[in-house]
Amino acid sequence: MLEECVAEGIAVAATVSFTVPQAIAIAERHRAGALRARQKGIQPGPCFAVIMIGRLDDFLREVAHDARAAADESDIRQAGLAATKRAYSIYRERGYEAVLLVAALRGDYHLTELAGAICSCPSRRPGRKSSLPATCPARSASQTHPAAVIERLCGMPDFVRAFEPDGMTPSDFMDSAPPKGPSANSSMRDGN
Repeated sequence: MLEECVAEGIAVAATVSFTVPQAIAIAERHRAGALRARQKGIQPGPCFAVIMIGRLDDFLREVAHDARAAADESDIRQAGLAATKRAYSIYRERGYEAVLLVAALRGDYHLTELAGAICSCPSRRPGRKSSLPATCPARSASQTHPAAVIERLCGMPDFVRAFEPDGMTPSDFMDSAPPKGPSANSSMRDGN
């Protein structure tokens, strides 16, 4: 449906994605629809690929706790960022026209770590004042996470599925949404 809308010049916001494979699938469908639109002389509809950065962190926090994983809280807080930065890097490398729209931020660190990215994200969480200083130290969006952090996170198969571009196929997506609450922690692991 995304491809069809784009091919007809309709703007699309593809919501509720959490992983690199999902973000890539959105960009590929947009690319295919844009090609079809241009072949018909239509201006392609823009596409915003929503990646819910904090929901992956929330899910993996529960997974790490349940599995007694080596990843600690500081690692978990970087999981969604690592996936988002990887998706962003792939978008740039492949020249995708779709724009990442970062959502479900859990703190200002999600913003500061994406400094320099060409993406869309809220400047503050609803109902909260931002604690961002006027000038904030930040890693660039193009900087990767420390190898040791990624190694600890890769000790959780669910992170690998979310982080690796080929970690999931589109048929896996429906069973791969991180949970909505802290008690629903088995959707990616168990396929529920």
